[in-house]
Amino acid sequence: MRMRRVILPVLVVLVLAGAGCAKKKKKDKLKTSIKPKGGTYFPGTQVDVTISANRQNVTVYYRIAGGSWTSGDAPVSFQVTGNDGDNIDVDWYAEQKDPTTGDVVATDASEQNPHSVTFYFRDNPPTVSIRPSSGDYSQRMTITISASDDDKSGTLTLYWQTSDDGQNWSAEESKSGTGSVSTTVDWSQGYEFHVKARAVDSTGHQAGPVQCDYYLKFDFQGMCQELLNLINQERQNQGANPLQWHSAMASACQDHAKQSYIAGTDGQPMTPGADGKILWDDGSGTPYRFDQNQYQINIFGFGLKNPDLDSAQKVVDYLKQWGQGIWNKMMDPQYEYFGAGCYFDPKGSNNNWYWVIMLGYK
Repeated sequence: MRMRRVILPVLVVLVLAGAGCAKKKKKDKLKTSIKPKGGTYFPGTQVDVTISANRQNVTVYYRIAGGSWTSGDAPVSFQVTGNDGDNIDVDWYAEQKDPTTGDVVATDASEQNPHSVTFYFRDNPPTVSIRPSSGDYSQRMTITISASDDDKSGTLTLYWQTSDDGQNWSAEESKSGTGSVSTTVDWSQGYEFHVKARAVDSTGHQAGPVQCDYYLKFDFQGMCQELLNLINQERQNQGANPLQWHSAMASACQDHAKQSYIAGTDGQPMTPGADGKILWDDGSGTPYRFDQNQYQINIFGFGLKNPDLDSAQKVVDYLKQWGQGIWNKMMDPQYEYFGAGCYFDPKGSNNNWYWVIMLGYK
């Protein structure tokens, strides 16, 4: 009984020891790696290259651009360089030899089938950008113009021009530096603004010209409601009740202002717009936008056409100076309702603002 108890644990230990020996005999294959793994570089750059191995006593064989094979003990280091347009291949393989016998005991690739990476040498043209991009914006802004080049030592020159309110281009300006150059311009006035830019590097490569176009985006309803607020302030000063915003009247006025702008007419209520409609029924059978009978409203309306009327305050000032009869109507206590529309397109050929205004009472 005692012998059985002793032998069994011994056998278990022997088995486990044997398994441990088996694990120790297992080794990784011979492997090599290169840094950097190829890539794109500026012409004339001296790229430091290293080929390493995961074992000792490893000889690395390498060649550059298809030249003769060179060997060295891992890790081996060398430099690669090239002219503009060169593609430089680096090929390599490795052997591990027994230090006693000199026999090859492991290989990674071979002379006939080596590893390979490519180093590209390029003098790319510079890049130029304008931010933000072209579009319609609700407010004027500062615009950033930038250029960059892969040659960090050569001279990079950024050229740009601007155009105020879509008119003539300004004289070209420039700024020089290395690697990257940027500047800013302010869109400070006008309904539209254009920016043009190009860049030239020290070797004469050019990027651009690139152009971005900016246009003001208008809140027409907000402008008309601001006009109502200004009118009601004046009515309050004169002891009249405030006018109330009438959505249907305002919608009809907005349509008529836009269609009058497109047609280039005088914008008056009974002058048809581009779609052939007038503002309300005048009994002629002409299609109209607002049916006063439906709302049982007595109407007074008028239109304004002027390139300078780009704000509610300017409309008020204009009416006080040039439209006294109309302004008196606006102050009339009998009127209860107000609707207005305005329209202008910075991209259009018509440079006039159109305002169409209706007053009503029951």
